[in-house]
Amino acid sequence: MSVVIGIKAVCGACERQQSGREPYVDVGEFHLCKSCSPTYADMRTQTFFDQDGEPLRPREIEEIIAAHLADGGDLTDKLGFGPEQS
Repeated sequence: MSVVIGIKAVCGACERQQSGREPYVDVGEFHLCKSCSPTYADMRTQTFFDQDGEPLRPREIEEIIAAHLADGGDLTDKLGFGPEQS
């Protein structure tokens, strides 16, 4: 996942047109606006995949969450957005 600014896109969840000035998350096949982007808490209840397309294991998910929390993040922060953008 990466955050992109400056390109107009349509959110793959709510189908809202992004202005090109607001950030959105590029998840490969589609884009998500900030309000539709999953949170770190969502990682515990939804399936997420690694770069090879393999599902992340619960241990891997908890390591990602723990690192985010250790850096001062919250479970409600949006994936792909830094703390200042969440």
